[in-house]
Amino acid sequence: MLVPGAGQVNRGRSQARVALVKEIQSSCRRVGVWTTQGSALNVLLTYSAPAERASAAEIAADHQKLLEQAQFQQLLDNLPEPAMILNRQRQVVLASHKLAALLKVTPDELLGSRPGEILNCVHSSEGSGGCGTSRFCAQCGMARTIFEAQATGTTRVRECRIACPREEGVAPLDLQVWATPLAASDRFTVFAVRERSSSDRSAEERDCCRGPQPANPHSNPA
Repeated sequence: MLVPGAGQVNRGRSQARVALVKEIQSSCRRVGVWTTQGSALNVLLTYSAPAERASAAEIAADHQKLLEQAQFQQLLDNLPEPAMILNRQRQVVLASHKLAALLKVTPDELLGSRPGEILNCVHSSEGSGGCGTSRFCAQCGMARTIFEAQATGTTRVRECRIACPREEGVAPLDLQVWATPLAASDRFTVFAVRERSSSDRSAEERDCCRGPQPANPHSNPA
């Protein structure tokens, strides 16, 4: 049985890294934030969050670093909701298989994208900076949840609504989102998302409309 030498192993890793970088560049071009050469656009305007993005090579390096520690992929895959790990620029560097299956893509196809781009928010493509940089993003609950988690180093949870294209036009998508810094590194944030069902919203509306309930006159006081 032939055992590859160090040179062969390094060449194999290098080729895999180049292939991954090309795939990330392709994904970024699809959401309109990279030129055909895969370099960042020269002018990135923003009305909210910083528009700058990590390069495809930087994302590939972070992705490989997280993959080499199996607990991170296990963490994402064990979460009950679709989840991802974001870098400081709010780009995906690791995605759960549940999220990829939901979107009918491979996990690697999500690398380099931001949450709003993945979920197809109509505002994520309004400016050259992508998700988090349009006029609407300043009030986006999803973006604010990520910002606050990164800024405070604590877990943040919020309910929010984004606008997504549908055959009949633009329709709202109601979500509950979680963001928490990865304990092993303050460079990364775990981000999970759950679609809120109509029954969730109906129950809340009923509670709000019902108001405080009178005490049961037949109940015994504690």
